Amino acid sequence: MKRYIEDKEMLVLYFSAYFLHGRSKYGALERGDIRLARIAACRGVMQVCDAFKETPKPLPRSQLERGFALLEAQAERLAEGAFRTNYLETLTVLKKTVS
Repeated sequence: MKRYIEDKEMLVLYFSAYFLHGRSKYGALERGDIRLARIAACRGVMQVCDAFKETPKPLPRSQLERGFALLEAQAERLAEGAFRTNYLETLTVLKKTVS
């Protein structure tokens, strides 16, 4: 596994989250909890990517993993149910785009 994330990989992650966000927001015919969970996860990932725009390149992978860990820690405060499950599933899918 690489120790650093390059600009192109960060852009792939950002735009994957961006397009999934758009598809969930405007094009999905899913139930409310599922749709909202995907939108929330995508927005969180886009905010993590935005935070790393100004950091020196290449970005250490550990920093990105800390950003995902923070998003996953936020899910611990959520009640069990469809929202939490889909939020964590979406984070996992987006995390795999840079692994």
